[in-house]
Amino acid sequence: MARIWGWLLAVPAAIAGALVLGMVLLITASVTQRALTGAEIPGSVELTEIGLYLSAVLAAPWLLHKGQHIRADLLGPALPPAGARLLEAASDLLGLAVCLVLVWVSFGAAVESAATGGVVRRTITYPEWWLAAPLPPVFALLAAEFVARLLHLARDPGAPRRDETRSVA
Repeated sequence: MARIWGWLLAVPAAIAGALVLGMVLLITASVTQRALTGAEIPGSVELTEIGLYLSAVLAAPWLLHKGQHIRADLLGPALPPAGARLLEAASDLLGLAVCLVLVWVSFGAAVESAATGGVVRRTITYPEWWLAAPLPPVFALLAAEFVARLLHLARDPGAPRRDETRSVA
């Protein structure tokens, strides 16, 4: 089961990596074209903006799973081990609650955007819901990862997690 879960989180992260590679190639090509002709590739700025957004969104569940997310652990190291574990659990519960709310809200936004036919018109025109559609499944994966973190904490309260700044005994 852990292998399937890891694969499920790795797929969107791999897509995020491919998007970053695509942005690097697009920016390089656009800068080269601008240097040679004075004009950049049309839509390159918009595609890079979309790529930045999507790469951050798609990589988030994998980063949380691997303990590579941004973490400000100011209070945990100052607490006794039991207090640090309680803080970990409270943080995971808060993360779970926020992600569940965002699944609901982002799903509603995507459905409403698709129903109203909203479009984004810049150099490139595309349906607005395309940008909202990845959010519900990503927030669902994040919520599931918070559940996994809570289960790990419940199974072995003394075991440190990958993202902790210190080992708590």
